[in-house]
Amino acid sequence: MCGNEKIRYAHIMEHPDLDESFEVGCVCAEKMSDDYEGPRRRDARLRNRSARRIRWLQRTWRSSAKEGVQGFV
Repeated sequence: MCGNEKIRYAHIMEHPDLDESFEVGCVCAEKMSDDYEGPRRRDARLRNRSARRIRWLQRTWRSSAKEGVQGFV
């Protein structure tokens, strides 16, 4: 819609009168649907999920006190 091709998360827009669907960014999805909260909320949810996955691997891990105890699986 705006010509910006550098979008990170694509919102797939469909219309019953058209056969094809469009992949647009958050701002274009807001304008096309006249919903100025939904696309931004979905975009934020996806960004947060991605950030949580990255932080999960980078967190400081500790060994359990039960580690090495016989019978602990």
